[in-house]
Amino acid sequence: PYYVEVPLVFLGGSTPIDSYLLELTIWTGDKVNDLPSQPTYTITKENTAQSTSTDNVDVARLIDDFIAPVRNVQNTTGIINGLNTVWVRYRTVLNFGNSIEVNQDVTTTAVKGYAYGNEGKNFQTGKRILLDGDEFDAHKDSLFLIPFTRDENTETGITVTGFPSGNQIYLNNNLVGSTNTQGVVSIFNIDCSEATGDERIDVNLPLGFTKNRIYIYLREECKHTPYDVTFINRYGHEQNITFFKERTDTVNVESESYERSFGQPSGGVHQFVDFNTNAKQTITLSTGYLEEGINESIKQLLLSERIWIGSDPVNIKTKSQTLQTRNNNRLISYTIEFEYSYNLINTI
Repeated sequence: PYYVEVPLVFLGGSTPIDSYLLELTIWTGDKVNDLPSQPTYTITKENTAQSTSTDNVDVARLIDDFIAPVRNVQNTTGIINGLNTVWVRYRTVLNFGNSIEVNQDVTTTAVKGYAYGNEGKNFQTGKRILLDGDEFDAHKDSLFLIPFTRDENTETGITVTGFPSGNQIYLNNNLVGSTNTQGVVSIFNIDCSEATGDERIDVNLPLGFTKNRIYIYLREECKHTPYDVTFINRYGHEQNITFFKERTDTVNVESESYERSFGQPSGGVHQFVDFNTNAKQTITLSTGYLEEGINESIKQLLLSERIWIGSDPVNIKTKSQTLQTRNNNRLISYTIEFEYSYNLINTI
């Protein structure tokens, strides 16, 4: 939830208002030039009880309908648009007799993210890099995604180097700010195969960021085919985890049937006829051994409502998972079951 707090007193005093108006506007594009002329929602409430307290209006459920998270990646290292952010303007007008007071007029960004239960209402992350943790494992041919925020008017820079070679993979010292929803949160897409012969990729970010370095440890896998699983994390943007080890596929078929009373099986006729046959396919992936720092990402994967294996949309089937630690398990590995988010036989 996200609450807009509306005081039920006029001009900050003790006189109760008669009513208030809450205007909520939701849009994509430029912050100023694409602002709609009319609000998306208008909420009016009478203060019939003449209360002098504060109303809390949850606007998250209204904004949620306008955000449909998608996956956006490219095959080379570079900065790509974030497509999962909207602008939100909320404006509250207090009414007392023939007088009005514009109490709030706020424009901010919104995503389809969440806070944990112990973080309180209207949680603001304050993070510029929208990942938890700064050390990650990836296959040497993986695409690794780093969502990050860009100030509207501040120039920033990103440097990517391979270790131990020290070769520069990417440099951008002139990343300007953005007032467009596709730029206020951008995705730094890293093609790990560009770090030829290196063991690690170091991503150096501006010192103004809460953390300014991310390490991506590159691994090879000789027996199995690694899979990059992309999901929408708690900050509302794309993140991925590489599953290095075995894959198992299962097909689950459902159908209806009826019995018919003509023809003979000896003539090749079916006495019991299936119809409306379709199937869902599940895929089970194993991470292989990873560091304990992966636990937060695994938790967010389990909570995610939008997941992809490669470009295929999937839903998570695993509903319970014990988070492993070095003290309890020594070697940390996860096996998670997914279900393709479509019927095996196309029905749409």
